[in-house]
Amino acid sequence: MGGVKNSRTGTAKSLKFTVNSFRCYVNLNDLAWPNHGEGASSFSLAHTCTHTHVVGPNDKAQPVEFRRASVTRLSSFLTFVAVMLPVTTSWASGKKPPLPPRTIPVQPRIPRKHTIRLRKELGAFVLILSVLAYLLRILRQHNAANHHQSFTPWQNVITPRYTLDDLREIPRNLLYLTKENVQFCYIPKNACSALKPLLRKREGFSDWADPHMIHGKKNGLQRVQWLSREDAMERLNDTHAYRFVVVRNPFSRLISAWQNKVAAPWPDQRADFWNQHLRRECPSIVDATTMPRDGPLMSLEQFLKCLNSEDTILPSNEHWRPQTELCGLDHVRYSRYVYLENFAPGVADVLKELQWNEDPAKFKIHRKAVYERPLASFFNQQTVDLTLQYYKLDFDILGYDLLPSGTIGFYSVFNGTNFHPDFVPPEPAPPPAHS
Repeated sequence: MGGVKNSRTGTAKSLKFTVNSFRCYVNLNDLAWPNHGEGASSFSLAHTCTHTHVVGPNDKAQPVEFRRASVTRLSSFLTFVAVMLPVTTSWASGKKPPLPPRTIPVQPRIPRKHTIRLRKELGAFVLILSVLAYLLRILRQHNAANHHQSFTPWQNVITPRYTLDDLREIPRNLLYLTKENVQFCYIPKNACSALKPLLRKREGFSDWADPHMIHGKKNGLQRVQWLSREDAMERLNDTHAYRFVVVRNPFSRLISAWQNKVAAPWPDQRADFWNQHLRRECPSIVDATTMPRDGPLMSLEQFLKCLNSEDTILPSNEHWRPQTELCGLDHVRYSRYVYLENFAPGVADVLKELQWNEDPAKFKIHRKAVYERPLASFFNQQTVDLTLQYYKLDFDILGYDLLPSGTIGFYSVFNGTNFHPDFVPPEPAPPPAHS
């Protein structure tokens, strides 16, 4: 074999060798080398081979036809030479062989100035989103503040001072629904006649609209107090229960109860309230006095002295008993406190939070106003002090003003009128002194 050099360098023009009596001549200029840069995997090789039979020094080679097997072996050999020739010459010269083509496309690099610009724009976008989120949070807080200021101005004041573990008696007037996780504590003289029919309807009573089925055990509503102590405490500790109550200014609630039950009771109730309810409140005062045949059973001052007496036999009648005692306001936390002074929007909030699709107007008892008077006209300084003494817990927890203000109205009810037909409202008392 002669003239074996890398034909890429141009130092050799041909390759001569002899295989099985075949003299071959390869023109290296006609050799198409594999182009690694373009991923080529084949090449062509132009060669000429002649069969030589040596007879003598001056004999000439005579060409003959190739046999198929010899051509196959010759082609394999030439392929091997063509592949290994550039590799061996590269190793001989100390150079690395050509690398195989890259199969992963190279991503174009983003210029640095464009990267800095994108970072600045992204940072500005994040800053704008943060500012919008902050403004939205401030707006929500503002709306929530206005909401509580409009509907429940003393919402933050009503906070239980004691835990449920300190609760001695289960609230007597706390009702619970058997079909929904809802509890309602009713307080007489606090619109309970408007809300009990709503609860009876939610419980599925067909006669929920009957006004004679509102009060007493006959209404079918269940009390938490009727449960065992363990079950009752479990319901009170249930943080998923929706629990609400309607509260009222103690001054106006006192006057409402006094007018309805003491100053002008329904005729067939006079003896019952004198001999039962008032005697239990202050037996010494009732025993020392004869029941009046007509007019008020007691004046407001006498009634307050009766409530503050120390010889009470049984707890007070629920119509004038402190709201804190009836519903455990100093121990039980309620989800919503509805103030009678803002009753309509408060009830709307309850229905919205419970997702009850009910019309409050359906449960309103249509009453006829008898008369209205300023609340302060019923009080003097002594009766104010006696009221503050008896309802001290209510004033401490509910946060109402310590002087009577506003107007109070009196209305007829479904079973007639609260007042005797010949009833004449008492003369206004001297206004209390402001101190």
